[in-house]
Amino acid sequence: MLLQIDNYVSDYATVEYFANYNVAFMSWRGEAHSEDYRKPLEFAMRLLNFNRGSSFILDMTHCFYESPDDLQWTFETVLPAIFRSGCDRFIFITKDINDLNNNNDLWIEHAKRFFRVNVVHSFDYAIGALSDY
Repeated sequence: MLLQIDNYVSDYATVEYFANYNVAFMSWRGEAHSEDYRKPLEFAMRLLNFNRGSSFILDMTHCFYESPDDLQWTFETVLPAIFRSGCDRFIFITKDINDLNNNNDLWIEHAKRFFRVNVVHSFDYAIGALSDY
């Protein structure tokens, strides 16, 4: 079955595929939990699986604190599924803040178990990081 749609938009996140960079890009737009949290990540997993070998850029500048259940699902289901898609590069876009109200460091720590990881502060730097290896 072909993936007919190459983007996802909700009040909580956007996900799109940029063929010219061979990258799936996801940006959190606001705090999300349960299905609102899982649907964009599920779409990103499908995009990456359909476009095997793509890199993944996750914009976490609109950070928030995920629930323990959502984090467990992310680390046990999402990251391994993305890795199985052939993705080996995970780039995080974060802010330079000392904000304890998010799990960005946990995401990065867990992603390093599967992927080459870069942490940058803008989409332009994320695209530039694609050529680092």
